[in-house]
Amino acid sequence: QRELSIAGTKARELKYTAKDKPLSVYCVVFEQDEGVFLFEGAALAQRFKDAVGDFSKAVRSFKRIDKEDRTARDAELATMSEQDRFLQDVIDKLPPGWKHFRSKRYQFIYDADEGFVKQLAERIEVMRDEYERLYPPDRPIDAVSIVRVCKNEEEYAGYGGPSGSGGYWNWVERELVFPDSRPREKRLLVCNHEAFHQYIYYFYGMLSPHSWYNEGTGDYFAGAKLTKSNRITSYYTAPAEEYNRLPIIKEGARLLAEGKSGKDGAAAPLREIMGFSQREYYGGKGYSGIMCYAEGWATVHMLREAKGPDEKWKKILPDYLQNLLAARHQIATELMEKDVAKYEKDKKAFDSGDEDAPSEPPKEPSREPKDYYVRASTEKQDEVQDLAYKKTFGDWTDADWAKFQTFFLKYVE
Repeated sequence: QRELSIAGTKARELKYTAKDKPLSVYCVVFEQDEGVFLFEGAALAQRFKDAVGDFSKAVRSFKRIDKEDRTARDAELATMSEQDRFLQDVIDKLPPGWKHFRSKRYQFIYDADEGFVKQLAERIEVMRDEYERLYPPDRPIDAVSIVRVCKNEEEYAGYGGPSGSGGYWNWVERELVFPDSRPREKRLLVCNHEAFHQYIYYFYGMLSPHSWYNEGTGDYFAGAKLTKSNRITSYYTAPAEEYNRLPIIKEGARLLAEGKSGKDGAAAPLREIMGFSQREYYGGKGYSGIMCYAEGWATVHMLREAKGPDEKWKKILPDYLQNLLAARHQIATELMEKDVAKYEKDKKAFDSGDEDAPSEPPKEPSREPKDYYVRASTEKQDEVQDLAYKKTFGDWTDADWAKFQTFFLKYVE
């Protein structure tokens, strides 16, 4: 490490290599009255030497700016609802050249062709009606969702867009992010998929279903066939070549029926993939992520569109979601009970002046399980999903799974 001066501000530069992964990290730390600010860039260790130059150039572009007097603006924001204040704060921070407008249920912020943004707005509102038809909320969802449209792929990457993705749901910032790139029809297909993730986020409050359900349903919506007036007529696989799941799952299902494994390119048995965590779905169980995406789409399509399915299978989609909610409540209750037990133990020790008592009186935790839903959905996501899987399929026999998979293989064929 060494000391630096950037724009008249003292800073400390550090470089280190991670012990548990092949990454090296470049950091510059600025200690200010308002707090400690950190610039961090990471690269593969073998490429780090070249990357350091880019990181250093970026951090040396920092400049000091006069602090704005926000007294009046903060007072105005304080009169708004929490949602309006959040949206207005996003608008206030837009870079020069960016525009904004609000549709019925979405706040658009964009540095892109206005005609395309309006087209995107029309499409997303139509899909939102479809989400609400298939997943009717038990109370109105009044949250206005943010959609950020970047002028090109480079700007999109600057907002965290994964290379080649065409759009993604940034749950941390609560934004759908898209590039304005051609062919635009592909962006609309991605919108159908990613907007579902955003909807389910607000529908369940940060609770994610298993990937076969979450990604499979997103791909199901990506395959919506629409007229020029944006009326949905049917569902099939997405027409764009890179999003077409059908040939992939046809080959994977054929190999599965022949008894082949993931290393041979086969799809996973339904009994397994419907319990995969996100990591496992992306290749962690020996089945390729591309194949798992295709199988997730085919499974959801079958459960929604197949003719003459078993009555037991018709209940999978609705029952699973109810079991997911029940699983979250159960895990949240367990978290609450642990926090309450710890509080009571610490309080007893503090009140009696024990030697190992906390130095400050412990803060009493909430005794409402719903106040632990966010922790259950994030810290314990895999446990919640595993419990939902057991609640949904716990009474299924080997014969049930065999019958289900046979129907699936025939449906794909």
